[in-house]
Amino acid sequence: MSDIILKNISKAYDGKQVLNHFSLTLPEGKRTCIMGPSGCGKTTLLNILCGLQKADEGEIRNLPGKISVVFQENRLCEQFTALENVRMVAPEKTETAKDILASLGLVNDLYQKAASLSGGMKRRVAIARALCFDAPLVVMDEPFKGLDEETKETVMETVMQMTEGKTVLIITHDEQEARRFADHIVIMQEH
Repeated sequence: MSDIILKNISKAYDGKQVLNHFSLTLPEGKRTCIMGPSGCGKTTLLNILCGLQKADEGEIRNLPGKISVVFQENRLCEQFTALENVRMVAPEKTETAKDILASLGLVNDLYQKAASLSGGMKRRVAIARALCFDAPLVVMDEPFKGLDEETKETVMETVMQMTEGKTVLIITHDEQEARRFADHIVIMQEH
């Protein structure tokens, strides 16, 4: 894989310009953090990068075929256990899934249905699922929201260890998170 290049990405909704010729390079093997006010297009950019939305203009170069994602919402199957939710992306990796969940503080909750987990626990299951899916690009939209400080510290440490050498894009509103996590920070402006 090489640097991922987003060039002149534009996107409008109902005539409101959200992204206007936005360009960004995601250096190979580095962690990039995007910050900016609500409504400036951070999540839209993530959705375009993941192929969930189409840009009105612009191009993306060197995008890998596999992308691991933590969405802003947890997107768990509530009737499945924590372990089953993680195994959905890698059914053959049961032991890896258990190890990741344990490293995120969920060793005693592997067989709890997602519906019965707290918000912070669900967030960690969503993160574990992304980490279990072995992709060269990891994209995370406010992955640490809803976690208390002690848990956040543990989760950030695990994420940094498990994404070492991968290209990572994280969206956050927390400057302290960005400084601790990212190799470089990009500030987006509202249009």
